[in-house]
Amino acid sequence: MEPVIVNREHPKHFQYTGSGRPFYHLGFTAYHLLDPSNTDEQILELLDYCVQNGFNKVRFLLTGYPRDTDTRSKEQYTFAGGAWKLPNYGAPPGELNPLPAWLGNPHGYDFTRFNVAYWQKVDRAVQAMRQRGIIATCIVTIEKQNLPQEYGALTEHEQRLYRYAVARLAAFSNVWWDLGNEHNEYRKQDWAPQIGRLVKQWDPCDRLCSAHGYADWLYDNQPWADFIITQQYGTCVEVNGWALKYLDIPKPYVNEEYGYEGSLDKPGHGMNPDWVRKCHWSIAMAGGYGSYGDWTPGTAFYTGHIGSGKAPSQLRHLRRLFESLPFSAMRPQNDLVTGDAFCLAKPMEVYLVYLPNGGETLLHTEPVKKSYTIMWLDPRTGEKTNSSTVSQGQIALRAPPARAGASLQQGSNDWAAIIKVNPKWQ
Repeated sequence: MEPVIVNREHPKHFQYTGSGRPFYHLGFTAYHLLDPSNTDEQILELLDYCVQNGFNKVRFLLTGYPRDTDTRSKEQYTFAGGAWKLPNYGAPPGELNPLPAWLGNPHGYDFTRFNVAYWQKVDRAVQAMRQRGIIATCIVTIEKQNLPQEYGALTEHEQRLYRYAVARLAAFSNVWWDLGNEHNEYRKQDWAPQIGRLVKQWDPCDRLCSAHGYADWLYDNQPWADFIITQQYGTCVEVNGWALKYLDIPKPYVNEEYGYEGSLDKPGHGMNPDWVRKCHWSIAMAGGYGSYGDWTPGTAFYTGHIGSGKAPSQLRHLRRLFESLPFSAMRPQNDLVTGDAFCLAKPMEVYLVYLPNGGETLLHTEPVKKSYTIMWLDPRTGEKTNSSTVSQGQIALRAPPARAGASLQQGSNDWAAIIKVNPKWQ
């Protein structure tokens, strides 16, 4: 697999380093993919599921404790929603355990001695991802259960951990670094630049690096950070606006947690597949990227198991469409449309308009000698409508009605329109 780097000509996007082909980032969250309860076979099953659904990046932990000590038996286990308040986010007993990166026991690790057998499991997982064309985002640690406090900030123990991870994994062409998930909970703001500079110094392959915080990106255009990560969930307008907020920083923008999939009819962790799809599209329409998480019963986003979410089979259509467009050369131009629509444009060539609630909008385009061809795409199925042709500079776009027999919640009849200067859409 070719390494993926930041596109030098279009620095808000990614590309493969050798061929220069665009890399459209579609991430999948599996924090405890390397949990001791997961066999190599289970890990491969999850990775094959990702390939099937178009996910080309998996983010997972190298170290960490479970959120809570789970004392239930399997017979006592039930999932009744409210996963945030349940032990280990509602994961079945025994499926979340400390990740044994060192020798010793949890809360008593010997931070001078690494558990080689565990790191060999890491090697196998990263190699399996490389074989499948999947980026392995290695999250060095997470805030749960006080582990980062046990080895201390910028101590010899912490630096040894990061240097060992780099020395062991940087040679894999598909590795990216996430310095710490929600690191703002356990480190001061100046920590990420300091550890980031060290990682860049130690990494002879210069793999892409960033640090996952919360709503705000605190590091502007600092050279150690190759792309922006935020964690924000909200309405379509809000997630689109948050991505646009960082449009002038010449780095790709990734919303790693725009809301995991569940059953709630509102945006946020546990939102239904309609909201997942619409929010992911809204981020993409701002020129950004996202990572999916499955919070259906069994909490696949944490355990590394395959969940029962419906959105993955829909998000692959988003990736397929954006890979067919000159996405890296298109800019968000919501000023070209009316109402609650979003627009990406490469003027005089192609426009993409997304209507998160269906309905209609007016697209203001430049006058052209040739006509425009309009094609509608159903984000749920990837199906395209028959094309139509217009020649005027202002194009009225009315989304198709809901398909016969479709079971849609109110406000979920989203549609995308591809408007191209002729020759017609191929």
